[in-house]
Amino acid sequence: MRAVRRGKPIPRGYVLLGQQVDVQRGAKAAGAALLFRCPQGKTLRTFGIVGNAGFSAPRDYAGRRQTTIFSFAPPTIEHATGTVYAVCR
Repeated sequence: MRAVRRGKPIPRGYVLLGQQVDVQRGAKAAGAALLFRCPQGKTLRTFGIVGNAGFSAPRDYAGRRQTTIFSFAPPTIEHATGTVYAVCR
């Protein structure tokens, strides 16, 4: 079975959905809720991230069509950016 790998073409049958995050710490806690919904007939498999922003996903998303994840800035960084990708198949 082929899988999604960094730097390789996305295999047939997979869809990647990406959302960018830019978190500027100004309060004790900052972040955003991100909704991911796979196209009709596809379900969530996993998530991938690029950048230094943190993300938290519920444990029961695999096999579902949609879920909400949360982004946040790591505690030692004032300004964090990144992109989170949902892998649908």
